[in-house]
Amino acid sequence: MKLSKSSMDRFYELFKEKGVTKSVAKDEILDLINFVKDLPKNIVLYRIIFVDREDKINKEKPGTHYSMDKDELLKNHYTTIGTSEFGKECFLMTVLADKDMVDVERTIANNILHPDEKEVTLKKGGKGIKYLKHERINE
Repeated sequence: MKLSKSSMDRFYELFKEKGVTKSVAKDEILDLINFVKDLPKNIVLYRIIFVDREDKINKEKPGTHYSMDKDELLKNHYTTIGTSEFGKECFLMTVLADKDMVDVERTIANNILHPDEKEVTLKKGGKGIKYLKHERINE
């Protein structure tokens, strides 16, 4: 996996802003590159979504930010129920994405910014995913 010099500079800058030395950042960046490189061909991903009504769920282009860890996602992102500008109904969406859909540079950057999230960022707003299911989580 080849990343541009400008992308690598950006990753170092993100770590620098967090007070991480360049030598530690180098190891962390290599770990993140390997994380993306080692993703399976087909990845099951999870996303919390808010809508006004269940029939408003966009299954064709559901969004870019996902987690590979359902339990961690629910634990850390289930705190804004009823406060989202997108709606009061909250659902956990499960999708299947091809590894080619992963936005490598944004995935690495988002994992630098939010290391506990195990985020996978998809290209094109998630267009092309295989929608598997959704379940209401704010009843």
